[in-house]
Amino acid sequence: MKQIFKSLLIIIIAMVVFNCQKDELEVNQSNNNILTNDISFKVKQYKELKYDAKFNNALNMIAEHKKEQRNDHDGKTVMEQHYGFTIDSSSIKQVDIGGFTSYTMLIERETIHPNVFENLVVQIGGEDEITAFVIKYHPSPNPTYNEAHDSYGFEGDFEITPIVYDATTSTSSKMVYGCNEVYEVRCEGGNNGACNGPSHIPGPQCYGEYNSCIGLTQTGQSCGYYDDGTDSTSGGGTSSTGTTSGGGQSNGGGSRSGTTNSNTVVTSPTAPQPWQEVVNCLGLLSIDSTPNGFTPEMADWLQAQPKTVASPINVFLQNEDCSEGSQGFVVQAIDALMNGGEVNFDDKIIVKASFIDEYPCHADVVMQSANVCSDFNIQFLNAFESSQEYYVNYDQNDPITDDGLSGNLAVTRSLLGCTASICNSNITFNNSYFDTITNLGLASAAIHENAHALLYYLWHSQEITVDSTNPTYAELSTAYCNALASNDPNNDGTGQTLSVLQHQYMVDHISLLGDTLKNYGESVGLTLTNEFCKKLMWSGTLTALPNFTQEYTIEERYDISSMIHAELNNEPYIYQLPNGTTHTVLPKGTSINSANPCN
Repeated sequence: MKQIFKSLLIIIIAMVVFNCQKDELEVNQSNNNILTNDISFKVKQYKELKYDAKFNNALNMIAEHKKEQRNDHDGKTVMEQHYGFTIDSSSIKQVDIGGFTSYTMLIERETIHPNVFENLVVQIGGEDEITAFVIKYHPSPNPTYNEAHDSYGFEGDFEITPIVYDATTSTSSKMVYGCNEVYEVRCEGGNNGACNGPSHIPGPQCYGEYNSCIGLTQTGQSCGYYDDGTDSTSGGGTSSTGTTSGGGQSNGGGSRSGTTNSNTVVTSPTAPQPWQEVVNCLGLLSIDSTPNGFTPEMADWLQAQPKTVASPINVFLQNEDCSEGSQGFVVQAIDALMNGGEVNFDDKIIVKASFIDEYPCHADVVMQSANVCSDFNIQFLNAFESSQEYYVNYDQNDPITDDGLSGNLAVTRSLLGCTASICNSNITFNNSYFDTITNLGLASAAIHENAHALLYYLWHSQEITVDSTNPTYAELSTAYCNALASNDPNNDGTGQTLSVLQHQYMVDHISLLGDTLKNYGESVGLTLTNEFCKKLMWSGTLTALPNFTQEYTIEERYDISSMIHAELNNEPYIYQLPNGTTHTVLPKGTSINSANPCN
């Protein structure tokens, strides 16, 4: 009987050893096991249970041979062969309630389906009655990882199929009507020792500080007709369905009569380890029918890391439904992490290890400039966060040799990193300037390149049009402002109006970048004016645009050029106007430390 429970909150925890109890009962702790008057909850490895008579008796009832190691297909039990799965016996959750015992363990199949996992629940009831069920979980997107309690939380569906142990002892089968009431061990531990958190499968913190927040919760009931499988040719386990939403009862399977059979299912959902789910995703699919770059060395590295490393990767892949684009990003992210880099999975930004190792404080300035709150950064981060195909790499190099850009402070490349499924904007900073550049100068360069990357994104996603196969920042900026001007409600279709609107949108675009720079400056203790920050963002190829000469006089343009040089070299810059007047511009930013601690 397959019974579907929809929109039910299901919380998963990585498999660790801990013990919990129902909160309203008297607690008695002994030998690392939390015992109550009626309930005991433990998580054990198979090697701890293989000498347990009750556990072995239950398995012997359903199998001729027990399997001790994963993926040992020759050692599969009769039940495993019949139902097509393999038991992962590395962690088994045991619940004892009076004379009732339940064992829950993860099971695996040869065909892997992302965002689906299954558990085998084996139970010993009154008079040593043995029952077993397969529960298939379908977690919804956007899971949450509770790092403090080491657990996952998400909404989703699950299906229950009773296991028929011995399909060889009878020659007849019958339709039976069965109801399954499902109970889960839950913890509501939150903050400061209070039971004010979301309901989740208990973690080690629940066992210790939050043991009073643990209880056994009924999560649903569903009833229906199913084939009891007693005929040797029937196969057993034929499913009917029912639905529930966080509890309640529903019926399915029609009105056929049969023998009534009632079962209680007590379990603690057991998901694969986060690293296993990452490997399942990256090992299952490829990008454009070619390998996605995931290697056995990456899998081994993931397995060796703490859950805090694999968990955000797993959450990211689940949120993206293991798409080809998300695979490409994660493979690059894992490569960066293996080599000491940093990854922002929320915004899909990778900081290469060579940048962090050699210039940690410069990398810090670049990341701060991207994370400071501003209207532009919201647009920039949302674009890459919402897209499965685009992400950003930050790196440094000396010199920047290709494309004739060796003298540039920073460059953004996009075409070199694009495939049909994923496109990464590679932003590289010229480290030959790092000895002198101020934090304000580097932040302005980073914001400039982030704008370049955003415009690349708009171009690749066909939101703006450029008549070039590798457009410059100036060409992309012009196309962006032209697109905004063309769609402006004040555009009357005349060339003059379009030109005025285009210029205003360009000025507004630079102003947004200037606001971001000002906010960065304030975050590090600098007092800056809006006009100063706006002028500093007119740099590089933007100064060749007609908008620049339309917006500023020749004296102001000299001043802007000098401001950029002063921040680049962290020293006063003296310039002379055509009329012979000299002016001195002082840098407003501060020097950047070459190593931690960063100032």
